[in-house]
Amino acid sequence: MRTMSILCASAAFLLPALAWSQQEGVLAEQQVQPNSLAEREADLAEREAELAVREEEIAAREAALPAIEELVEEEEPSPWSGEVALGYLSSDGNTDSSSFAGRVKVAYTRNAWENWVEGKAFGSSDDNGTTAEAYEVIGRSLRNLDPKNYLFGQLEWKKNRFSAYTQQTFEKLGYGHRLLTGDVFFLNLETAVGLTQQKAVISTEPTVTDNERGAVYSVGGDFTWNISETTTFEQLASANIAEDNTSWETITRLKLNIVNSLALSVSYNIQGNTDVDDGVDRTDRYTSITLDYSF
Repeated sequence: MRTMSILCASAAFLLPALAWSQQEGVLAEQQVQPNSLAEREADLAEREAELAVREEEIAAREAALPAIEELVEEEEPSPWSGEVALGYLSSDGNTDSSSFAGRVKVAYTRNAWENWVEGKAFGSSDDNGTTAEAYEVIGRSLRNLDPKNYLFGQLEWKKNRFSAYTQQTFEKLGYGHRLLTGDVFFLNLETAVGLTQQKAVISTEPTVTDNERGAVYSVGGDFTWNISETTTFEQLASANIAEDNTSWETITRLKLNIVNSLALSVSYNIQGNTDVDDGVDRTDRYTSITLDYSF
């Protein structure tokens, strides 16, 4: 009986304590779960905020990058350029006549160097046969010293069937200065020294030539006036002064842009020599109308 009484007393003491412990455990679990969920939500919100910041940084970098079209436009232009000019005039009737004019120029520009080669041809004929036939090839290599000054070397070859000099060659080294470099007016002045070889006509019936060689001093210049966006006026002049002869040339050209790279040009070219044989004109004149294509 005593033992039974002790067991009953212990149970009466332990059961309330066990119930209280279980209740405390439930309350603790209820408190832990909400706190853990709040921490997770806070961590998720923080990550979302970091992701939003990164997305903003990526968007800003993409906005700073140039578009593909802009990258294409900013690519370095080709160093090659050129121009082709062709003209032909024919008349029929009591007198048949025709004339042809052609010009090709190819240039290569890289850094401070400018190199180009230009070829020209002109011919005309009528009922009596060929009345004019002239060819010209010029090659130049130019080195810019600064935006205003440059040095150049030039090789020039001319052949004219009906001129006082049937063939002329000039090898020159020179200096040039850009006097005007605005958007409307351009003016370059040049001087050079070198050598020349020329075939002078000393008799016309039959034609007999004499070879002349020596030093040469040259002066020249070219002027450009951009009258409008579609109209350009050009004037070129040069003189090669040698001991036996002074040869000179002027070119006056008016160019009208038709569309894109196509233009219409009207040119008047005069070539002259001071030392000529009797019966030979001092000057030759060529007028041409050509279509010019630039590339």
